[in-house]
Amino acid sequence: MLSILKNKKGFTLIELLVVVAIIGILTSVVLASLNTARVKARDAKRIASFRQIQSALEMYYSTNGNYPILLAYINPSSGNVNWLTGFATALQPYLSSVPNDAVGVGYLYSSTNGGQKYGLALSFEGSNYDTLMAGDGGMSASYYELGPSPAECWANGNKEWWGSPSINCP
Repeated sequence: MLSILKNKKGFTLIELLVVVAIIGILTSVVLASLNTARVKARDAKRIASFRQIQSALEMYYSTNGNYPILLAYINPSSGNVNWLTGFATALQPYLSSVPNDAVGVGYLYSSTNGGQKYGLALSFEGSNYDTLMAGDGGMSASYYELGPSPAECWANGNKEWWGSPSINCP
């Protein structure tokens, strides 16, 4: 009877558990790396989108002598969206579609001084752009701010770029 058991081939329970544990560890490492890569890709796309918006705003200014006079924002915490309505219409001749963030990161465009200045702001998911946000010329190291006057709303004491439609930038 003892010789019959020795001739059987197969894996012990311990061997199977070790293999399953190794596969689980490898899977978690791959998924974590994949998620980080996705965050980096979405953040890079945000920068590219904002550069396109900035170019469209400069073309708008060249044609009209001012930037669009409106407040456009996406407020991820409340779901308020005032991004695509008037802003998209104003920039339509220069930009086929205004980007809308897929995961709800907040955006803001604000013009002041009769449309002679504007600021664009966005935040990122990852921390890869912390240096860029800190050195962009704006007032906050937590947001990426663009435009001839990127600190427009911050300069007036607002704690947040977006929060409600009642943001006032004189």
